[in-house]
Amino acid sequence: RRPPPLPPPPSPPPPALPPPSPPPLSPPPSPPPSLPPPPHSCSTFAREQVEWANLGCINLQKVDFSGAMLAGASFIDVNTSKAIFEGAMLQGATFERTCCSGTRFRQAQLRSANFKDSDANLADFTDAFLEEASFHRALVVHATFEAAQMAKIKMTEVNANSCSFVRAEMIEANFRRAHLARATFADADLTKATFALAVAPRANFRRAMLLEADFQGADLRGSIFQEADLSGANFRGALLYESDVLFARGLSAAYCLNFIQSHSSRSSPTRASTSNCPF
Repeated sequence: RRPPPLPPPPSPPPPALPPPSPPPLSPPPSPPPSLPPPPHSCSTFAREQVEWANLGCINLQKVDFSGAMLAGASFIDVNTSKAIFEGAMLQGATFERTCCSGTRFRQAQLRSANFKDSDANLADFTDAFLEEASFHRALVVHATFEAAQMAKIKMTEVNANSCSFVRAEMIEANFRRAHLARATFADADLTKATFALAVAPRANFRRAMLLEADFQGADLRGSIFQEADLSGANFRGALLYESDVLFARGLSAAYCLNFIQSHSSRSSPTRASTSNCPF
């Protein structure tokens, strides 16, 4: 007998399929947008000549810089409202276009500092050293400069309505075209200061030292000069209606004539208002 036929050989395996290509990699997630550092962390960068805006520190509200060494620092376009700079060294610092509303600069060293076009309403500069500083066109409404050292300070075109300069030393200060309604300069030293063309109705100069001060063309209606020293002061062209010079010293004939002319179209000046006049 013949043996049974052998089974056919197995068919070869199908060719191996190529491995699947890996899925395309997704691009890495973009980093989150950089946020400015929180205000209080910015205080770690405090140093001389620092430029806060370049560090992203544009919000310094309520930051405490008491006693910090910040001479020449730039706060341009930065918000420092209600920050504390008590006793800080800020000579030559720039606060141009800075919001300093309610900021405390008590006893700070601010010689030659620049506050041009800044908002310093309600700021406190008590006992600060501001010699040769500039507040050109700044807002300092209801701010206080009591007992501050402000020789040769530039306050041109400033809005200082209801501001307090009590006992401040402001020899040769420049308040040309300043707005000073109801501002008080009681007991201040304003020797050779200029208030030419200033608008200062009802300002208070009681007991102030105003030797050779310049009030040419100023609006001084209702202002108080009681017991002030007006020796050599220039009131040419000033508006003096209802101003009070009772017991003032050094009244010039020019002041008195101008005072009387200011009342000529309204009412006669009282004898108390002109009792110190030299005629």
